Amino acid sequence: MGKGTVIAQLYTAREALPLEDVAVAVMQERDGVQALVAFRSTDANGKTEPVEIETPPEEASKSPSETRPFGVCNLRIYHPDYYGVVVRDVSVFEGQQSIEYLELIPLPENVREEEKNIFYEITPPEL
Repeated sequence: MGKGTVIAQLYTAREALPLEDVAVAVMQERDGVQALVAFRSTDANGKTEPVEIETPPEEASKSPSETRPFGVCNLRIYHPDYYGVVVRDVSVFEGQQSIEYLELIPLPENVREEEKNIFYEITPPEL
């Protein structure tokens, strides 16, 4: 097994304003269950500290195989003033840093609880 890292970079207003103190949970499937790998908050620049993700070894990405040559994680992002975001299937390669740039959208008044989340599915890269 190898390791890569993932960072979340959060902003609003079309990248004009970085968002501080946004909660980011990094999840990875282990034994068929989504497990919490790390919990981070964004800094004044809207970035989280890197989180290590288990990945297949780099050699797996150099030749065709049935096994996917990258690790996958999910991000759950929360701030009480913005729509929550769930990003599924973030690809992370051994020795590489994946940065997920995400724009958060402010919540309007009187929004129903079940409407407070946005879901993104990342398409795995073609290799």
